[in-house]
Amino acid sequence: MQIGITSAICQKNHSDAIQFASDNGIEFLQIYLNLADLQKGDEYLLEISRLASMLKIKLTSHISEDLKGEDLDEIARKHSLVLWNQEKKIAVIHFDDNLKESVIEAFNKEGITVYIENYHRGISKKSELLNHDKFVEFVLENSERIGAVVDFPRYFSGEEIGSICNIEKMIIGDLEKFEKVGVSVLFHTIGKKSFESGRKSWTIPGGKEDLIPQESLIRGASTIFGSGIGLLILECEKIEHSIGGYENLKKISR
Repeated sequence: MQIGITSAICQKNHSDAIQFASDNGIEFLQIYLNLADLQKGDEYLLEISRLASMLKIKLTSHISEDLKGEDLDEIARKHSLVLWNQEKKIAVIHFDDNLKESVIEAFNKEGITVYIENYHRGISKKSELLNHDKFVEFVLENSERIGAVVDFPRYFSGEEIGSICNIEKMIIGDLEKFEKVGVSVLFHTIGKKSFESGRKSWTIPGGKEDLIPQESLIRGASTIFGSGIGLLILECEKIEHSIGGYENLKKISR
């Protein structure tokens, strides 16, 4: 399993994040592209791509905002400028009930595969489970033209420690369903010292405080996907969390 980080490590300064990844021997970077980034012009976006290419950093992009009312074709074109020299062009977007197939189609036209990420915020546990089921259903129904992002910590949102085993089984079950129909999967993770929401609960992935069963989940995913296992992105925002997590999970994933 290959491991990467995100541009959040440098407060979403993409050039600094690319340089940081290069300086620390990290080959993969997820770039958060918001509408303000896309409005800076084509040359700005191409420069991100050129710098990554020069430093041999592989990029994926993340669609950071709600696309309702936006020109999807233009947004997809702008993402393609950042990803133009990537062997595999991937853009990540959060799942919600209103996700339109037109988003997938717009990015597909630019040669970009959309990876749908399990996502929920500020909803009840019952609604979280319903949202989860809709996410899995959407991925399976569109398996021939999208990928999936499995965000480990989001499955554990608000959970009690005693339910970790059951949630882990749910994740492994989802991965088995995705593998069965040939869906490519990326993984997101952070470290969590409690299952409360908010960044105060974040810690070093795979460290002593981390309650997410990183090793067990990575080994389970490796068993399911074998050599075809996808990239794991650390979505940490602190340098010590990213570097510590990178070292910890690199050992596990060997």
